[in-house]
Amino acid sequence: MTINQILEATEQLSYQQRELLLQVLSRRQVEARRSQIARHAKKARQDFQSGQLTAESAEELIKRLHASLAE
Repeated sequence: MTINQILEATEQLSYQQRELLLQVLSRRQVEARRSQIARHAKKARQDFQSGQLTAESAEELIKRLHASLAE
């Protein structure tokens, strides 16, 4: 299905059904984003534990960010 087909199909729904659809889609998007964040956090933790990432202070990070912006 294309987005246009989906939009046309939703026009067949009542106002209340469209409201419910919006709520369901919104919750699913939130859950998908949470899952994505959790996957990234797990990968970062694994990378840190394997030595691929190193800890640094906030001050060091800010200096590095400023340096990269100056380039």
